[in-house]
Amino acid sequence: MPNAGTLYVFLHGLTVIRNQGGQMEIALPDLGLDHVYKAGSWLRETPIPAGATLELSGVATNGTKTFEQTSFSVKLGPLKLNPAPRAATLMLPPARAILELLPATRSPVAFLTRNPNIGFTQIATCQVLVYDYADENQVTLTGQYWEPCSIGGAISLHVISTSAVPEGLAHYARQEQVLAQLIDGYPGITFPKHVVAAAWSDVAHLGDLQGLVADARRSVVTGKGEFAFALPELEDVGRRQFRIERLGRLKQELRPLGGLWREPDPLDEEVTACLPLILNP
Repeated sequence: MPNAGTLYVFLHGLTVIRNQGGQMEIALPDLGLDHVYKAGSWLRETPIPAGATLELSGVATNGTKTFEQTSFSVKLGPLKLNPAPRAATLMLPPARAILELLPATRSPVAFLTRNPNIGFTQIATCQVLVYDYADENQVTLTGQYWEPCSIGGAISLHVISTSAVPEGLAHYARQEQVLAQLIDGYPGITFPKHVVAAAWSDVAHLGDLQGLVADARRSVVTGKGEFAFALPELEDVGRRQFRIERLGRLKQELRPLGGLWREPDPLDEEVTACLPLILNP
């Protein structure tokens, strides 16, 4: 008998998104070797083949939420999205819900484009798209190796398009060059380095979970108490790398591993500039 449930798709990093033919076309800009492009289950993401188009299937197609309806994302207007330079492309149907999480809101004028008509003071640094599915065995990401794993009917899919190491000025300069090639009329973005996002462990400031609840076990659950995803899944990819390194040290030192996600973050990292950019029709 088919097992129904919910899929949570996590977007980590730099993407350019537009509606195309009833789907969300999500371009992963090709920034070169300092960027990581992976997709898969949490901590089991594998490299995305260069230039691949990945298409999500096996989920309900009656969703109505797209990034145009989000409140804390960068919307650049009706600009043209070019086919290159892309590392890959992700095609997703409209979602049942889009969770805008880990907001960065600590500056009154935090993010500005060089176009004075496009300004924004709040932004979500992690986005989670929510889909229903009727049969977990039919949920696939065409073009990518991925074995979905259900926990009580909840499946997580992580898509990574960002750096696994701290980013410097050369990275930001390269990013602006690539985005100018990928987006006709790209206005450019000024990204102050002093802005810091909410931490995944800061339950009071996670953002709008839209009916989901963060519980004391560091999990996010539904209104019925059913597991949705673990809070550490929201962690920035760079910070996650430091945490995995910590895992090795704990093992070397014969220390208990149970506190791996309970200790403070290894670094208080500034917000990355690798964030979703939305092109409105």
